[in-house]
Amino acid sequence: MSHILVISGHPDLSQSHTNQTILSRLGQARSDVSVRDLATLYPDSRIDVAAEQAALLATEVVVLQFPFYWYSVPGILKQWMDSVLTYGFAYGSTGDKLKGKKLIVSTTVGGPEESYRPEGYNQYTIDQLLMPLHQTATLAQMDWQTPAVSHGMVYIPGVYNTQELVESRANAHADALLAQLEALSPAEHAPIRALAADWFARMDALPESGAEFLAMLSEQLVIEVPEGRFEGHAGFTTWYQNLRAQFQPGCQHRLGKLMIEPVGDNRAELLFTVALSAQTLSGEPVEVEAREHWTLELDEGQVRIRHYRVTLD
Repeated sequence: MSHILVISGHPDLSQSHTNQTILSRLGQARSDVSVRDLATLYPDSRIDVAAEQAALLATEVVVLQFPFYWYSVPGILKQWMDSVLTYGFAYGSTGDKLKGKKLIVSTTVGGPEESYRPEGYNQYTIDQLLMPLHQTATLAQMDWQTPAVSHGMVYIPGVYNTQELVESRANAHADALLAQLEALSPAEHAPIRALAADWFARMDALPESGAEFLAMLSEQLVIEVPEGRFEGHAGFTTWYQNLRAQFQPGCQHRLGKLMIEPVGDNRAELLFTVALSAQTLSGEPVEVEAREHWTLELDEGQVRIRHYRVTLD
């Protein structure tokens, strides 16, 4: 799971002088960025809908990174949208799975900025031409962010621009996009988000032994849940085995927005909502919504849970 999901819609990154640079910069700068290169994943354009929807569910920020083709997105990205943003998932009476997730459209435009004006040869502004994507975000209840747009981003040898110039513009685009991501989600919080993602991935699987959780837990752990209070690693083991005695492996935890509040140099508070879909050992479905509040210990890049609280809505 990754906090920032980048969907690359370039049809062939090996031929890119800009998108490839931008994607590389994002991956180098942030450990919480995951890039899905659609053209490489799906050379036959047969989108794995389940895999793509799972990636969207596991993230909080979505970046659509693509070159601006014929006033729109490239074909592989349009195919992804048509296949993945389905009724019941992205829209409709039960289609709220993307609600509240932030969406950044990051696009490289070949033409100069002055051409995208009413008096220019393209007649319309970029904001006007991006309105279908804006409306897509609105219908999916996503949080539309200011698009990251750069112009003059195509290199035609001997005709238009130089490779060095467009690559410098790509680096400037990456700088601006990284600053926007930092404002939305500080990179220093990445280890905390990674802990939450790892915790619930393991809780979904419910492995036989709870020993793999212990490295995430302080020895002074206190757990306060509707079932009672548990202390230390031994208390966690008791609570965890109680969970395994109730639920089948294969649960699904869907997290709301993570609110991170630093407390001094070595503590942080993490607050969020979570929706659980599970089955009891007897096969009965269970749907639960809860609020969680974690107090975390921060020690040289290591994050551990000191106080774990759960209240039911």
